[in-house]
Amino acid sequence: MREIMFKRGLRLPIGKVSEFKGEKLSREIGFVGDDFTGLKVKFLVNEGDKVSTGTPLFINRKDEDVVFVSPVNGVVKNIVRGEKRKFLYLSIEVENHASGEAIDFEDKNLNYKDILLKYGFWPYFRKRPFDKIPSSKSKPVAIFITAIDTRGFAPDPNLIIEKEKDNFIKGVDVLKEAFGVKTFLCVDKDFNKSMLSEDELLEIAVFHGPHPAGLAGTHIDHLRKPTMEEEVWYIDYQAVIDIGYFFYTGKINPYKYVSIAGYDFKENGIFKILKGSRLDNILDISNDYRYISGCYLYGRKIDENTPFVGFYVNQVSIIKEGGEKRLFGWISPSGKYFTVLGVALSKFIRPKKYIFDTSMHGSLRPIIPIASYNKVTAIDTEPLALLRAVLTKDIDRAIDLGILSLGEEDFSLYTYVCPSKIDFIKHSRELLDTVEKEW
Repeated sequence: MREIMFKRGLRLPIGKVSEFKGEKLSREIGFVGDDFTGLKVKFLVNEGDKVSTGTPLFINRKDEDVVFVSPVNGVVKNIVRGEKRKFLYLSIEVENHASGEAIDFEDKNLNYKDILLKYGFWPYFRKRPFDKIPSSKSKPVAIFITAIDTRGFAPDPNLIIEKEKDNFIKGVDVLKEAFGVKTFLCVDKDFNKSMLSEDELLEIAVFHGPHPAGLAGTHIDHLRKPTMEEEVWYIDYQAVIDIGYFFYTGKINPYKYVSIAGYDFKENGIFKILKGSRLDNILDISNDYRYISGCYLYGRKIDENTPFVGFYVNQVSIIKEGGEKRLFGWISPSGKYFTVLGVALSKFIRPKKYIFDTSMHGSLRPIIPIASYNKVTAIDTEPLALLRAVLTKDIDRAIDLGILSLGEEDFSLYTYVCPSKIDFIKHSRELLDTVEKEW
């Protein structure tokens, strides 16, 4: 067992969510195109088609063995495209969320990898470099199971894993059997370490520190960096639970646990929902707040064009809409605004409650070389040099500084603390796409 400790990162005054509050079942679920980076889809169904749990809905046009399946029984309600036929979302009107008869896969002469492909589990994996769904023909040199979450208002993974203990253990065993490569189980100090025993294919790594200690990029950078020839994959702990559930029961699990929480939200809690739930089916929506599929720092805004909880996320974050002018702007002496750089009184006089909203407190300007980037860096790199390479599209320099281990979310803290209001998330995606095309 390996223990990895670091002090750098960001401790927002927002903790984990650790109280289960029952079920919230939606009448409609959906898949949002923006959740799948670089995906070109080919639909296998039309609007009005009846689908059952496990029915293939669409495939990756570039890799037709990668299948996306329905988690419920129902009717395809909408297939929506945008400009240049961009895939916006596919929605299903739920008729029944029970899984029905178990799938008999034991006598079909399929190995574990074939089963993961055939029954829609392959999209749960994402690869580094490039942070995309891996090719069905590829094989990783290592797999990372992310069972730690340091995002603000995230559900506590340990509570969910304990609740689904047998399925989680089975899922880990399936991954080891399917790929035969080193699997790193990344956890925090509260993980029940007696649950699993280490062996030549499984290593438990305990991460200590503030956010981004829970991000896959941090784990990959510390434990097994990828190269252009050797890719590593990562997968979320709830996806591992789903895989274990399927291999135990022969059924596809239509549910997942998500936290629905916000700084001013009165009913913060962990809820059991249908995967891809339409948010306005399970929550009363207010125009005064922004609803985010994911965390505050990195997530997709839920609106009329993308009204569903994301494929990969375990939380819905709620934050007050900003835009209100305040006296003296960002240099206001208010003691309630959270600050990293110490430009507000709240750095020295800690309030009982901070003000969080969507205001940027400034406009775009050239990058400023200050210490805030170093303070939130938990990987082995020189952050300012990396960020300059990302902005200037210096491929060789960015690779030398570790871009291959990182995805867009790994740049979210840099975006948050940047006084120049530069969207490093967007620029990192552009650079990764350029590297992939030119290599």
